[in-house]
Amino acid sequence: MFCIGVIVFSLIGEFIIINFRGDQIDFSIVTLMTVSVVLIFFIPSFLLHFQYFLINRNKELIIDEDSSEIMFRNRNTNKLIVFTEGDIREIIDSKTKEKKNKQSSFFPWYNYSYATIILKNGIEICITSLLVNNIESVFDQKHITVSTSFYNWISRR
Repeated sequence: MFCIGVIVFSLIGEFIIINFRGDQIDFSIVTLMTVSVVLIFFIPSFLLHFQYFLINRNKELIIDEDSSEIMFRNRNTNKLIVFTEGDIREIIDSKTKEKKNKQSSFFPWYNYSYATIILKNGIEICITSLLVNNIESVFDQKHITVSTSFYNWISRR
């Protein structure tokens, strides 16, 4: 979708340049417009992906269906948090409006989301869409509160 947008934008740029400058196409302007669009879309997506990667790097979410236990493990520190559905106070699922409404979007970062699991003992666990794409498929709906934003930058951890 993103590549199609860049191509369409480039073609529109060429059309505008041809109509306003005559028959000759100034490729430096077309190139500048194309690079600008790529950077406008690529840099925010890259930053978001990199932030999500750093947050959930070396982390595992293990669900034991037999014992109904959920384990969140940090492989760097060997810290293990074990909890059950009953230990969850709230799950705040932050996603874009388009993802919430199951719509497509022009922006490449629309599919990025994260959830903050708040346990009754006060522990907060941040899970990004790089670790679990759809938090609603893992946890019971009664704990989940959905919040929407245009760009899901994680301001707290």
